[in-house]
Amino acid sequence: MDIALIFTAKPLGIADAAVAYPLVACSYPQLSLQRWADYVERTATRQIPERLVAMVDGRGRHHAIFAYRVGVAQAAAGRLRVSHIATFQLAGNAIYRAFHDALDRLAHEHNCREVVINTWAFADERAAAVRPSIPAGIANRVLSIGAASERTGTLN
Repeated sequence: MDIALIFTAKPLGIADAAVAYPLVACSYPQLSLQRWADYVERTATRQIPERLVAMVDGRGRHHAIFAYRVGVAQAAAGRLRVSHIATFQLAGNAIYRAFHDALDRLAHEHNCREVVINTWAFADERAAAVRPSIPAGIANRVLSIGAASERTGTLN
């Protein structure tokens, strides 16, 4: 079965913030719905350069969420920077194959030769959460997983 039929990559906008929150909260229990919704709104209104994408199934359920930006500085030109936010663990690797497929399409759309996957981090008054990145064994364009165990910066 074609994985594109199981999962679809869709932009995650303001209207999707509350529906996507349970998946994000599983990985980041410290992150409140309000802080998540604020972050989603800032990406949707382009106050910050990231774009959010959700991998959804045929019923509209969210199975993975990531943020991406295209490198614009000369040193980062041609590089798609991805922050893996959350993935619902399923049996098998279909979600990861679909995720890598989506990254490959985004890299192609933006003329990027390299995809760098980092962990997603946010500031929290109690603790900053850092989660490991997704496995990268089957990606076509994923050339490096940069700083997968290091903090990448504050998103909100």
